[in-house]
Amino acid sequence: MGPTGGRKPINAKYETVRNLPTFRDAYRRRRCIVPVDGFFEWKAIKGQKAKQPYAIAMKDGAPFGIAGVWENWKEPASGEWIRTFAIITTDSKMSWSLISMTNAGHPHACRLRPLAWRRARSA
Repeated sequence: MGPTGGRKPINAKYETVRNLPTFRDAYRRRRCIVPVDGFFEWKAIKGQKAKQPYAIAMKDGAPFGIAGVWENWKEPASGEWIRTFAIITTDSKMSWSLISMTNAGHPHACRLRPLAWRRARSA
């Protein structure tokens, strides 16, 4: 999540986010709720390299929160401060969609229950 020039991950695995050096400090100090009205899951198609995208959203179109971590870092070339974030994902067995159940083993966004969101906002 920083300026080291390498890959800038957009997903952080729930199982390892607290221990990996890339996310460890952000997990301890800079957690966030990413408000979305939907996201895409990609299901592998047996025997093909291509994957099938599925749009995932609440039935009523209401927004919901996805767990995340954020980081500030200084762009070396310009000196500009940049804020980035990563979505916390979990094993599809813990997810909540039909696509997840048929796409076992692939990461999925950690959707926050409304009660958890209310607690996070009031903290």
